[in-house]
Amino acid sequence: MPHYHVAALSYRLAALNYRLADTNYRLADTNYRLADTNYRLAACNYHVAARNYHLSDISYQLTAFNYRFAAAIYRYSHLPLTT
Repeated sequence: MPHYHVAALSYRLAALNYRLADTNYRLADTNYRLADTNYRLAACNYHVAARNYHLSDISYQLTAFNYRFAAAIYRYSHLPLTT
């Protein structure tokens, strides 16, 4: 009769192995989804950084123009207005 105990133990180990394999599959799938999300967020972050750089460049150009415009106004502010 001991062979029944061995068979029962073998069955339980096979069931445990199945559950562990299923858990491993689910964890691998979750890991894949997280990696994909991380990639998408990194791509989004790159585009936001590029847009931020572009907007900063525009801001710099506008500030430089504003400075030159203010300097021109200051330079010519003493001249009388002509019609």
